[in-house]
Amino acid sequence: MVVNGVSVVMAHGGWADGSSWSRLIIRLAAHGDKAVAAPLPLTDLADDVAALNRAIERLQVPSS
Repeated sequence: MVVNGVSVVMAHGGWADGSSWSRLIIRLAAHGDKAVAAPLPLTDLADDVAALNRAIERLQVPSS
């Protein structure tokens, strides 16, 4: 099954940043999907989770 119009949040690992997902973000956008790379600070787990949650909130569609 192919589903278009999904929202995707990607998280990078250590020794990387969100730019490592740039090519995939472009490809997903070409198929009508929303995609972002969460900017993780990599300071501690709580900060990373908070940054990931903010990225998810930015992609959520307001309910009508």
